[in-house]
Amino acid sequence: MKDLIFEFADQYAVLGILAVVLLAVFLLWRMHRQVKKLNRNLGMITGKIQEYFNVIMEDEEPEGVQAAPARDTRRSDWEVTKEERDFLLSGRKEQHPDPEDEAVFNAVMQEYFS
Repeated sequence: MKDLIFEFADQYAVLGILAVVLLAVFLLWRMHRQVKKLNRNLGMITGKIQEYFNVIMEDEEPEGVQAAPARDTRRSDWEVTKEERDFLLSGRKEQHPDPEDEAVFNAVMQEYFS
């Protein structure tokens, strides 16, 4: 019985290894496709959110305050200079959101993500 099992394993071991390798390659290929799809969707969402914030920041500039300097395109989208951070945070701590502004925000977000 022991010899029969070893003979069977010796005869079909190559086919078993080949099947496992093909299955692993197929699963890695599927995961790679999913990661590419997620990356593309996240990039699109990030771009739309950035466009939305650019529009909001243009609309909400108080009078007498100069526009924020144009972003340096060599920096990544996540890097923010100290001046930009101060500009974004100035006067926002005490303000409470207007219901009308909140409705506009929700409408824009629904438009982008629908």
